[in-house]
Amino acid sequence: MPPPFVNDLFECTAPAHRCLQQAPRDSILLLGCTSRRVVAHQAESSGDVVSPPASACRSKEVAMKSRRFPSCVGLAALSVGLVLGCQSATDMQIVELQRQNEELSRKNADLEAQLASAMRDGENARRRALQLQQMLDEANRQLAERGPEVISTLPAGWQGTDSIAWVDVGSDVLFDSGKATFKSGGQAAIREIAATILSDFRDREIWVVGHTDNDPIRVTKNLYKDNLDLSLERAATVARELYKNGVPRAQIVAGGQGEYNPKVPNDSKANKAMNRRVQIIAVKRPNFEPPSGG
Repeated sequence: MPPPFVNDLFECTAPAHRCLQQAPRDSILLLGCTSRRVVAHQAESSGDVVSPPASACRSKEVAMKSRRFPSCVGLAALSVGLVLGCQSATDMQIVELQRQNEELSRKNADLEAQLASAMRDGENARRRALQLQQMLDEANRQLAERGPEVISTLPAGWQGTDSIAWVDVGSDVLFDSGKATFKSGGQAAIREIAATILSDFRDREIWVVGHTDNDPIRVTKNLYKDNLDLSLERAATVARELYKNGVPRAQIVAGGQGEYNPKVPNDSKANKAMNRRVQIIAVKRPNFEPPSGG
């Protein structure tokens, strides 16, 4: 079916040239190019309008197509560019994801290696702590059997046997509650112990072991996970002070037992105060060679 304006043109009862004048411009162009025979017929009847030459129609068609062609080419180029751009962005995302996966795999491998190392170190520390506890138990047994004659051979404040000796320093003397930094007078107490180690126990391994009572941490729970964590930090603080006062680093082992090795039951304030301590132990170990430097 022809467009409405063509029907209107055919139904027009006025002379052909008036119908053409009344018709929309697009309809004249259309009729001039694609319906040239109709217009020519009406023009011949009226003698007023002459249809445009075929060459003119072809020229118009070519001109119209030439105006449309660049737009089509541009749209095609834009479409290709968008496709290529999307493909390029997707490739970049894939490469980035692959890089992230490789990085995560590397970090995971590193963490697994660290965990394995920590487990080995923890097992070694557990064995050494067990050995030390056995030595302390044996020393206490000998003390009970032999009495004051053994104690008299050790420096003042120390107790033990020929193979192991120790001194307990109350945590309340060294630290404020829930803290692992020295309070006033704490460093002086450790300096005296360092001087004793250098004079009487230079050929021994020195163990620094932190202990706590069984009260949960309250004031500094944002700093320490539990009592074991606090006891480790206190032992490390004492060990560093021994370093500063001349005891060789290679001679010192630091650790903590938290609330798990009390001297007395944690059933009173006085007993809890006794259990809050840092124990410094001089151990004569077979094949131990004292370090030559700090």
